[in-house]
Amino acid sequence: MEINAKADQHSATMPLLPVSYSPSNDNVSQYVKSRRISKLSVFEPIILLSPTLLIFGTLALLCIFMSLLSQVHPKAPNVQLNSLFMSKFNSSNTTLGANWDMTLTIDNPNLVTWVRFNHIKGSISYKDNILAISSVEPFMLGLKERRTVRVKISTMGLGEEDRDHQLVVKKRVLDEMMSKRREDGAVHFSMQMFVWATYRTGWWGTQDVVMSPQCLDLKVGFTRGIGFGSWISGGPMICSEELCMASLWCKKSPDCSKIRGYILLFVIVVSLATAIGCSLWFLGNYADSKSGPGTDPLVLRLDAFSLSNFEVSNSSFSAEWEAKLTFGNQNGGLTVTLNPFESYVYYKEREALSCASVDAMLQVPPRKQKTLQIKFDPTSCGGEQPYVEDRVMKELSEDRKSGHLSFSLKMRIDASYSMRELLGMGTQVTLNPNCSGLKVQFEGAKGEGKINGGRKCTIPLPK
Repeated sequence: MEINAKADQHSATMPLLPVSYSPSNDNVSQYVKSRRISKLSVFEPIILLSPTLLIFGTLALLCIFMSLLSQVHPKAPNVQLNSLFMSKFNSSNTTLGANWDMTLTIDNPNLVTWVRFNHIKGSISYKDNILAISSVEPFMLGLKERRTVRVKISTMGLGEEDRDHQLVVKKRVLDEMMSKRREDGAVHFSMQMFVWATYRTGWWGTQDVVMSPQCLDLKVGFTRGIGFGSWISGGPMICSEELCMASLWCKKSPDCSKIRGYILLFVIVVSLATAIGCSLWFLGNYADSKSGPGTDPLVLRLDAFSLSNFEVSNSSFSAEWEAKLTFGNQNGGLTVTLNPFESYVYYKEREALSCASVDAMLQVPPRKQKTLQIKFDPTSCGGEQPYVEDRVMKELSEDRKSGHLSFSLKMRIDASYSMRELLGMGTQVTLNPNCSGLKVQFEGAKGEGKINGGRKCTIPLPK
């Protein structure tokens, strides 16, 4: 369903991308990097010995927290709505046709409690009228873990069995929604989830809970003439949540008391290891601060950018783009991991023309680089491409006559910087690469063109 995007494995052994911030002074650049690496090597023997003691210290801290918090009710997960899109919004009699596509971030705020989401149902409603219901696959959230979940709710393309259970919406409700869409260009919806989950904390037992996060007053604006709409505020929004405890937290039994006694003894034995482990952890963070993401950011080079099958008129538009990107890790101590992401081709920096997605996670080792080949076509991003307005097609048609067009390539990537010597601990960052000013020269009257030479793209430092 997604595009053909792959990492060039051979590129990991190729010479690294240029690392100098000042191309006119290579000697100064290399001297600064040598000093940074030498500072890191001073702590390397200590850091290499730290995992064993750090494990003992971590276990001790976990036991202390569990002992103190064993009788405290856990906090409910935080649910945040990041985006909301609608498509194919229409109605007929008492039947509603629509697709809702949402991305949610669910965060477990608890230090000692795992959360398993056993059964999840999401619903979309207009005022007090439920329009559609869908289910989400069960999953587990670890300690302090955050996960992005994509929820798709649809009343379109249902099978015979599902069609029998499709909700019937009152005609006056459908007429009211369609009237709002025509007159105001927007309709207000609400999203509610019904969650049956289980909390688990160490050896103390489990607890069943029922949660009902709600995101209210979601104003969706629609493009005139088609059933495509998007959340006007753009998010994110923290959903309000109700939490109901369905069972006792720790059942009274001799086993609970016996386990607590063992834990207290264990805490006394490892208290010294805890102090040593914490000291080494701070030393490791000091070393990480000398070689962290703020000192040597990831670099991106656009090696090739081409355009084919370009056809545009005042009322229709089609094209295919292909881009070759090289991600370089200039840092000598951190591994950069790029999560799956989407890339967009823009016209005049503000009009999105095409979308492509990279489904594979990309890991760039220290001082290495990897290359991606990305193809933009109508089937990319699951076939859900940006809507191109008539005025944009007219501008493209007029500018095409000059023999060239200017585009830009934009991405939003959730990434992590981790340090091997610190058991993979690191920093979560959001990167916003931008390759602008891509002037594509067309070859004759054909709808084909490309840029000449590679381009260095900008990646602002993560905040």
